[in-house]
Amino acid sequence: LSPVCLGSLRRAASINAEYMGITTFAEILVKNDSSGCIPMFDKNMIDDLARMYRLFSRIPPTLEHISGCLKDYVKDLGTKIVTDPENKKNPKKFVQEVLDLRKKYHNIVSVAFEQNRNFERHLKEAFEHFINLDMRAAQYLSLYIDEMLKKGLRGVSEAEIEDKLRNVVTIFRYLSDKDIFEDFYKQHLAARLL
Repeated sequence: LSPVCLGSLRRAASINAEYMGITTFAEILVKNDSSGCIPMFDKNMIDDLARMYRLFSRIPPTLEHISGCLKDYVKDLGTKIVTDPENKKNPKKFVQEVLDLRKKYHNIVSVAFEQNRNFERHLKEAFEHFINLDMRAAQYLSLYIDEMLKKGLRGVSEAEIEDKLRNVVTIFRYLSDKDIFEDFYKQHLAARLL
């Protein structure tokens, strides 16, 4: 064989080996209890998640393993927030935990997963799932905004106010019970105006 043919065969063999290696071990790498996605999510290991993302990006269908894991894990974390008995007593704590969860995982999707639309969609679906498990989320969000407007904005810069409101509006978008939120918000607004 000519040197050109040998070079082409080696490249083809290398590509095939890479494809087989990534597709064969993708699910195992993602689900590993000690070094898979969940431990990396918990420890906020953005650089390692980015490396895994870049590796799997070579074979795009394998990215579904990571995005599916992200969606399922955020659903689980969110469901724990919604069903936590402490959060049922404290609306401000409930909303703050949801905001913190969104901030963390939005950052992971933005930085580690390069704002991949599929990952953004899975994150959005996870939040929509758990935020709508209980209609109290609409009430709690309304209470949180009311509290924030009553006393939480004194001594805070305009940029911080905008950031807080932007985050709350993002959570609002996940609600399917927007009419329930509106009813509670009208009640709180009336009480504030009186």
